[in-house]
Amino acid sequence: KCRDRGVVPQGLRVRLLKDEFKVGNVTRMKKRLKTTRVQTRIKDIRRKLYYVNQQKRDILMDLKETFTQDDFHWVEQVIRVSENRENESVKKRQVRKFDALIKEKEDLENKNRQLLEDQERMNEERKDKE
Repeated sequence: KCRDRGVVPQGLRVRLLKDEFKVGNVTRMKKRLKTTRVQTRIKDIRRKLYYVNQQKRDILMDLKETFTQDDFHWVEQVIRVSENRENESVKKRQVRKFDALIKEKEDLENKNRQLLEDQERMNEERKDKE
C-alpha cells in the first residue's frame, strides 16, 4: 500500500539515511569539502597576487613617467650593488659552512686516529700480558 502512494516506509528511510552517511561517504564528503576550501584559498591567493602585480606595474609606469633615463641607470646600479652584496654574503655563508664541514671532518679523522692508536696499544698490552 505504501508503494502505491509513493511514500517510503519509515524503516527503509532510516536504512537509506544510514547508508548515505557510512564512514566512506563521510570521509569522501570531508575530502571534497577540504579540496573546495583549498581551491577557494588558492583562488584568493591568485587574486591577491594579480592585484599585487597590477600595483607593481602601476608603480613602474609612474616611475617611468617621472624618472629620466639617468635616474633609471642610477636605480639599476643601486639594484646591482645590493644584489652583489647579497651574493657576497651568501658566498661568505657558504664558505663558513664549508670551513665548518672541513673542521668537523678533521676532528672526526683525529678521533678515528686516536681510537686506532688506543686499540693498537690495548692489543700490545694484551700481548705483553700473555
